[in-house]
Amino acid sequence: MQWPMYMVVAGLLLIMVCNRLFSEGMFMDGLYYADVALNMAEDNGDFWHPQFTDIQPFYGHPPLAMWMESMMYRLFGDSIAIEKIYSMLVTVLSLWLTVRLWRQCGGKRELGWLPLLLFALIPTLTACMADNMLENTMMVFTLLSVIFMLRGEERHHYINMIASGIALAAAFLTKGFTGLYPLVFPMVIWLTFRNKSFAKAVADTLIVCATFAVIMCSLLLLCPDAKEFFRIYFGIQVLDGVKVQVIDSRFSIVVKFFERSAVTLVVAVLTLFIAWRRQKRDEGERIWSKSDGRHAAALMILVGVGVLPIMVSMKQRAFYILTVYPFLSIALSLLMQDSIEKWIGKAGDKILKICYILAFMLVAGGVTASVIQIGKPSHYDPEEIADMKIIIPHVKPHSIVGIEESMVQQWSLGALYYRWGRVNLDNAVHDTMLLRSDVAEHWLEANSEKNYKKLELPTDKYHLYVSDKGF
Repeated sequence: MQWPMYMVVAGLLLIMVCNRLFSEGMFMDGLYYADVALNMAEDNGDFWHPQFTDIQPFYGHPPLAMWMESMMYRLFGDSIAIEKIYSMLVTVLSLWLTVRLWRQCGGKRELGWLPLLLFALIPTLTACMADNMLENTMMVFTLLSVIFMLRGEERHHYINMIASGIALAAAFLTKGFTGLYPLVFPMVIWLTFRNKSFAKAVADTLIVCATFAVIMCSLLLLCPDAKEFFRIYFGIQVLDGVKVQVIDSRFSIVVKFFERSAVTLVVAVLTLFIAWRRQKRDEGERIWSKSDGRHAAALMILVGVGVLPIMVSMKQRAFYILTVYPFLSIALSLLMQDSIEKWIGKAGDKILKICYILAFMLVAGGVTASVIQIGKPSHYDPEEIADMKIIIPHVKPHSIVGIEESMVQQWSLGALYYRWGRVNLDNAVHDTMLLRSDVAEHWLEANSEKNYKKLELPTDKYHLYVSDKGF
């Protein structure tokens, strides 16, 4: 039963993600990270001196995930597919770790597909997989941290707690403070299980914190480049980021959490309600075991700790909390697993045949849809990509092309041109200018002394202009 259900999950994910993962174009943030990673691979910048373009450094996030992605470019060369493959691989690794954590929490081996199915129903997963988000890599490390903490409750206690601290340091070096919420998990375990003393829980927390602190302090004290990077990073991303307002309410992240997980929550609530009605009718045993309930409570608390601190900032995005969804899916699955196991047992071979047919249909449909979508424009910047592919061959790689001031707000434009053709877009007057149709006439009149000539290219919205001094 378990393998056809794993294939059902795989097919479902393929169908949900194929339109974005295998098409041209990507969310702006993912393009930025791909540009930085590609530059690292080509030795244009390094770990502590990341470059977005030839003329613009990147201090928006810590560099670990982009450095990891750069290894893919070093191994396989420059291809638009590389960043998508990297994003897919780290997501698949996170799904595998989700199953490992499921088993660590007492989940039944034959139901390892259940938390993956609930996770797959959350659209943030497929959106981040397709868009090369840093949260994909950070999710690997937050899952590892919790796995090591739980393993430390059983054996090699200090080694596993230290390993958990190392994983959290990696999470921080991927996306900053949003990856540190598992630090509270030793205290959560004490609160929900009461199988160790409060002092022991505090000691475990201190071991994890001390490991994290030793790693970070070593970097700051022994590596001047790291110290300078974090000085700029904290100024740009942390201190200035708190002042930025992109949402109307601090509760926006909570609303987004329930919006994105609505289908998963409804499926879980309906399943538990049906199980409760049957249990009440048959006067059977409890719907879930005491151990499953405690593990679920611990993970649900961890989910809350991962979501609520985001409210400190008015700069919130739904994908910021991607890493809490594996814990939510496992928690709900633990409450459901006894009921699901009974229902599958009663259904017999009939349900197995249905699962095989469903798995085949979903996987075949997902693969077919993915192949069809390869090379097609996505919903991200289709006009910009179409014109860019015409313009890029007429501009030398690593050259600087000017743009009109209002075009600066089109954040993905510079990322696109650098990713596809190593062309640097700059908000200044240059011999070569890229102008949008609606601003071209006014800008050319204001800069008539440069005597720009339009290159006759079959573009629709964006046009290339070269002055008498241009190439």
